[in-house]
Amino acid sequence: MSYSNSASAFGIGFIVSAFIGLTIGILYAPRPGKETREQLKDKTKDIIEKAKETTDEITKKAKEMMPAMCNSVMPTMMEGLTIDNMMPHMMKEMMPDCLWELLPKMPNEMRVEFISNMTGILADRGSADMSEEEKENLVAKITEKVKA
Repeated sequence: MSYSNSASAFGIGFIVSAFIGLTIGILYAPRPGKETREQLKDKTKDIIEKAKETTDEITKKAKEMMPAMCNSVMPTMMEGLTIDNMMPHMMKEMMPDCLWELLPKMPNEMRVEFISNMTGILADRGSADMSEEEKENLVAKITEKVKA
């Protein structure tokens, strides 16, 4: 099992276990029903907040690990292929399909922010080592695609 799968499984197990233990403890505590429901509601909010914090932490760690993954781990896994000859092909073939599936599932505000950020990165990093004329042509093609 990979690190990310282990972390995800642990995080999910922790959250589910905490919720079950909390629910049992609250339901068996000698309090009036309204007070018990209120306490259960408050504790559920706490667990949801912890889950969000855990998700944020895992996302942060994954982002920190990405450069190492792209530069050393993935080429090793792909039998000697280098980042220079493997990643461009993977990006070209896989990224459009991933985006086709994932973008409609994102909340609108998140989707707008993601597309805006990606467009900026594509224009900036996609034009690396290009002449000014080539950069202008790239931006024109991106703009043309967006207007279509």
